[in-house]
Amino acid sequence: MVAVAERLRRAVRKSDAAYRMAGDEFCVLVDPADEAELSGRRDRVASVIAQPLAIGQHLVPMSASVGMPRSHPEDDAEALLARADESR
Repeated sequence: MVAVAERLRRAVRKSDAAYRMAGDEFCVLVDPADEAELSGRRDRVASVIAQPLAIGQHLVPMSASVGMPRSHPEDDAEALLARADESR
């Protein structure tokens, strides 16, 4: 999980925030963006995480499903996370 967290730090901007939720689930909070910018950020996160992880002399394939919904004023944290799961 440390390797994934470090990769997320590299994939997001300094103004964004990346958190480990539990187990293998992470959350990235980003400033408001249009759909094209969100799509680009989603692709960047998935690409950085998908790079194989070197463990000793072995390369371990990595993958991630990434959901990035836009928030709405009426959203609470549970609703936003549920939409993120649905948008993967």
